Order: sequence, then C-alpha cells, then structure tokens
Amino acid sequence: MASTLLDGCRTAHSVLQLPLNLAQTDNPICNISKKSLKAAILRIYELIVWDECTMPNKKFFEALDRTVCDLRNDNRIMGGVGILLSGDFPQTLLSFHEQRQRTN
Repeated sequence: MASTLLDGCRTAHSVLQLPLNLAQTDNPICNISKKSLKAAILRIYELIVWDECTMPNKKFFEALDRTVCDLRNDNRIMGGVGILLSGDFPQTLLSFHEQRQRTN
C-alpha cells in the first residue's frame, strides 16, 4: 500500500524481481541480470526499506540475500546493505494464533 502512496516507491516484487515459484525452489534467487540497471542500483544502495515485511514467506528474504550478496561479491548478510523491515508485527502474531486454534 505504501508504494502506491509515496512518490517513487515500488513493490518488492517489482523492484527485486522476486521469484514466484518459491515452493519448488530450494535456493531462490531474484531474476536480476548482473549487467542490468537494477543490478547496478542494488550494488550502490546503502539501505533497503521493506514495508509489510511480516507478510511474505521467508524465502523472499533468502532470495534477496543471495541476490545482493552475489551482485556485490560480498558474503555478509544482505551483502552488507542495511535493511529496514517494518510491518504490523502484533497483527501477524494474531494470525498465527488464530490459525493454530483452527488446526487444534
């Protein structure tokens, strides 16, 4: 939602070319060519802001980590890029609690 309200913002799927077949992939990676403009931008970013980070599967973060590390030739977490994760964490906990109650 924030990406539609703020000037110049985009969704994580759009910017990072996140894979759609996460269930079939053990080691997901973003679909960004090393010679692309997106790769060049990811090499110089110092901070990535990801809003609503509580919603996607953890494999999205793994894909981003692998991609950024590969593009920057840096094996630190997220290739040394700062990442600011924001979202409604209490809302997520309620969802897990409600789901657990339904399965029990």
